[in-house]
Amino acid sequence: MSSVNNTDQSASSQSADLFQALGCVDKNGDGVIEERKGNKKKSEGDEKYIPNIDLDRDGYITQTEAKVHLLTHHDVPRPASLSSDYLTTFDKLREQELVVLLATLLSGDVLVKKEILCVLEKLVNSPMSERLKFSMASPLLGVITDENDDVKKSAIFLLIDLHFSCGVPLDQQMVEPCLEYLPQTEQYHEKLKLGMALSDLGRANPSDVLHARIVSCLVATFGGQQWLTRFGGQEDLLFALNHPHIDSQVKTAIVAGLAGTLQTDDSSVREDTYRLLLSLANSDASVEVKMAMGQLIDPIILTFSKLLDCDLEIFPPTGALEALCKANIPAELQTLILNKLLMALGNDDRNIQICSKHVIIALVCQSTIPDLPEKCVQILLGGLSDPNVVVRRNVLGLLTGLISLSFTSYPFYGWSVMGVGQDNEDMSCYEREDDAIVMSSGAGGLLGWTDFALASAEHLWREGYKKNVKSVIAALSAEEPSIRAASAIVLGFCSRRAFCNQTRKKIVKELFETLYDDNTDVRSAARTALSQYGYDSNTLPPHDYTVPQHSLIGTMVEPLKVALKDGDMEVRKQAAAALLAISK
Repeated sequence: MSSVNNTDQSASSQSADLFQALGCVDKNGDGVIEERKGNKKKSEGDEKYIPNIDLDRDGYITQTEAKVHLLTHHDVPRPASLSSDYLTTFDKLREQELVVLLATLLSGDVLVKKEILCVLEKLVNSPMSERLKFSMASPLLGVITDENDDVKKSAIFLLIDLHFSCGVPLDQQMVEPCLEYLPQTEQYHEKLKLGMALSDLGRANPSDVLHARIVSCLVATFGGQQWLTRFGGQEDLLFALNHPHIDSQVKTAIVAGLAGTLQTDDSSVREDTYRLLLSLANSDASVEVKMAMGQLIDPIILTFSKLLDCDLEIFPPTGALEALCKANIPAELQTLILNKLLMALGNDDRNIQICSKHVIIALVCQSTIPDLPEKCVQILLGGLSDPNVVVRRNVLGLLTGLISLSFTSYPFYGWSVMGVGQDNEDMSCYEREDDAIVMSSGAGGLLGWTDFALASAEHLWREGYKKNVKSVIAALSAEEPSIRAASAIVLGFCSRRAFCNQTRKKIVKELFETLYDDNTDVRSAARTALSQYGYDSNTLPPHDYTVPQHSLIGTMVEPLKVALKDGDMEVRKQAAAALLAISK
């Protein structure tokens, strides 16, 4: 019983000290209350000790400290004995004290305003109710035009903190001060706050001109990469790149600044960058701005290096570069992309070579841009005289494959778009090395291929994949299209199995190659299978690709004859094989 009484007495004493501090006068103007009984704090454990109030740690309770403690702490002792001497409830006192502070903010002198803003700064990040925090907004707006720069700036940052901490709306009156402070602010965290606030203000602003000014200022301060990665300002950047009131030099700097986002390890940021570039390519932006994207082709191609060795990406860089080449871009940029891909065929990194082949074959076999296949082939033929022998060999491999695809009813052999199935391919990661499954059915041709393929897939699913995944992959090269389609479907089913990551990558590589099968139904099955591995069908090549026209193959003859005299024996052999395939 006595301990309870002692607790009440201690709480009563603490509260009395707190209220006494609130009523004290700062005679010297130094923020320290005149020492009097109950105000001087003693050591911890003493009944006069009030925890967490002495912000300056000087042993005295200032008016500011007492007000902050009162306004922010709901656990200040409220013994019944005090209710008749002071205000009836602490909640009422808390609200009334805040009202007084805010009223004084609008009418006091500079020093008083600064002192009150210091109190409010602590309140914004306190557990005080959101209702009371919202009540601060209007008075703070009243001082953002104050003659004193420190007062104005403090009010701006407090409004920004209120916006991001509890959703207090930003007022359009803040735009001009924020635009003024952003270039002047040296502290990065303050720049960040201003940038985020301006971003929100720009999106909410009905004036396109002012929005353009905001975006221009933000990009000039942070750069395109920082803006995209930190603020997710994809729409803002696209808006700026198409706005007539933003200087073209700023626009080209924005595009160039995106190079850094392509090197980040965050695939979602890279994918956002690809989508931004595609949106820009298909927009009404000027030729100069679109040509600035040429600086980003090398960074995109460099990301091919890890594409086959990392987790699957929903929007891979290969698909992005293919889509960009087919977008509404200047012819010069399209040529630049194709030449960059040609050079990539000689890169020391095999993954870059493989993925570059993937993009080139996709562009040659597309049916939406009539002149693009011919342009691709002409650039490839130019690669036959490249000084890098690796480029010449890879070009011959591509040309041989295109010839095979054009003149035969089955997929070409001896090379692979994604690099699987070559003679030196390491297949040891597959679970079993049993003999291939014998699939003799399929003589019915394409008539009713869907039912037949599903039946074949069901058989392979029951009997095949459990024994040997390699056999199912091998069936993708079967002569009968329905067998190839069935195999693709089975490999789609395999996505549900707990294969090792390397095996899954092998399967995906083969399915990517099958996207360029000469049979439409097989391509469609491969697209469906890839969707089982998380690929967005909108980013995959359409299944209605066309095979190279015979007239296009005819343009290869003379350059191939020249390649018969190449100094590299492998190039000469491949050129001879390609000419032989054409002659047949």
